[in-house]
Amino acid sequence: MERGYKDLVILGATGKREDHTIGNISLLAEYARLANVIMITDYGEIYPVLETTAFKSSPGQYVSIFSIDPETEITSEGLKYPLIKRKLRNWWEATLNETMGDSFTLKFTGGPLIVFIKFD
Repeated sequence: MERGYKDLVILGATGKREDHTIGNISLLAEYARLANVIMITDYGEIYPVLETTAFKSSPGQYVSIFSIDPETEITSEGLKYPLIKRKLRNWWEATLNETMGDSFTLKFTGGPLIVFIKFD
C-alpha cells in the first residue's frame, strides 16, 4: 500500500497456526479501509466488506458471514438461510450457508463484515 497499490491479493495467510490465521483474517477489515483486498486460501476466498455488496456465485456454493461489530444488522438476498435484520453476536451464527443462484447480496449499515466463499 505504501507503494500505491490499491488492489491486493493475500496468499499464504492461513497455515499451521490457527491463532495467526484468525489474526490475519481480522486484519482484512483494517486493510479494506485503505485498499481493495482479498485473501485466497486452499479452500476459498475471504473478503472484507464495508458496505452493501453483491457477490457472484454458483448455486449451492458455501458461504459463511462474520460480523466484526455485533450491533450491525444484516439482511441477505439469495442465500438458502436468509438473514433478515440479523445481528451476529457470535462467530458461528451465519456459517454454513449456501447460495441459491448466480449471486447473493448482503445489505447492512455499520460493519465491517468478513465473508468466506468456498471454491466450487
